[in-house]
This record gives sequence, structure tokens and C-alpha cells, in this order.
Amino acid sequence: MINKLDEEAIFEHNVVMININASIEDRSEYDAVRYAWKVKPETVGQADYVLAVAHGKIVGVFIADKWKAATLENFPEYTKVAAEGRFGFVGREAPRDVEQLYMGKSISNDYRKKGASNPIRYNYKYNSKKNSIIRKVFVNGVRAN
Repeated sequence: MINKLDEEAIFEHNVVMININASIEDRSEYDAVRYAWKVKPETVGQADYVLAVAHGKIVGVFIADKWKAATLENFPEYTKVAAEGRFGFVGREAPRDVEQLYMGKSISNDYRKKGASNPIRYNYKYNSKKNSIIRKVFVNGVRAN
């Protein structure tokens, strides 16, 4: 039998994966994943779910109801984080059935490029000029689209 922790997530939704290794020890998964990221609101806003990822495993699944500029006015509880040009979200936990699809599963190496320092990964590409989304599909480690 395969342990769920060894399973790779198979994405049925548009998701943004945010690596929270640096902050998971200090706060909840939700508080670690929701604040002060260098993202484009129009791109990240296309995600159905936000996945909190720690050490390659999904540790939280959330719905971002609204992305906002990471200012003290919008997020007064985060007084010690420099956030100019960054965004955070206000949201909630995903429904239980969606959480069960992803929670505890690993992220494919296809989404975790060796040496990449950006903590943000998408399983889709958003074209704002055409207002279109293309889901990334990998076959044997090679992007198929």
C-alpha cells in the first residue's frame, strides 16, 4: 500500500503553491501562507486554491477570497514584515473534499525546479491580454503544453 505522504498531488484545479518553509515554525499554516508575496494579483487571482507547501508536502489548502496589497492598513497584525510591492490574501479553509485531494501529498519535482528561489509556483499560466488560462501538464517530467 502506498503511503499518502509518498503520493504526488494530481491537480484537478488551478492552484498556486506557496513554499512556507521559513515561517511554518512561527505561525499557523494559514497565517504563514497568506501574507507578503511578490505576485501579480491578476495571475494569482485565477487560482481556485492556495496550497501551503512545507518541505515539498502540502500542509494547507485554502481559498483566497480577496488578494490585497500587503500594507499595515490591510494587514494590521503583520507589523514586522517589510511588504512594499507585495500582496496577501484574506480567505478560508477549502472544503473538506478538496482538502482531501491535496493535503499531505507531495509536489511533483516538475513544479520544484532545482536552485529556484521563488517560493511561488503555479500549475497554470495566465495570459491577461487574452484572459485565458492554460493548465501546465507534465508527461514523464517534460512539460506537454
